[in-house]
Amino acid sequence: SERALKFLEATPRASLPRTVLHHALCCLPLNDFDVNAWLGVYPLHLLTREQLGKLFAFAGVPTPLPRMLDIGAGEGRITEEFQPHCEAIVATETSVGMARRLRRSGYAVWREDIAATAQRRVSEGQG
Repeated sequence: SERALKFLEATPRASLPRTVLHHALCCLPLNDFDVNAWLGVYPLHLLTREQLGKLFAFAGVPTPLPRMLDIGAGEGRITEEFQPHCEAIVATETSVGMARRLRRSGYAVWREDIAATAQRRVSEGQG
């Protein structure tokens, strides 16, 4: 689609200096995902919002969905595509840097490993 092509054109390209810096920072006791957040090198994109809408319609899923949990949301590129199809989105992210980017973009963020906290969330009525 045209939107997907625009996304790909705007996506940062790998460069030798950025790659060397990334590897150097990852040798320090730093979280790999935090390094990605600082350098802005974590673009990920699967479907456009238009494609998601068609997928939901094909599956017979009415939108907007009441809520969505984006597990390991990264910088929120995929979360952004789901936004028109959801009334509320909560993003989970363990990386401090990625969580900060998500909050700046206006998302509710649980900075936690959902695999470790899911049982507590369900018992509190949040699941």
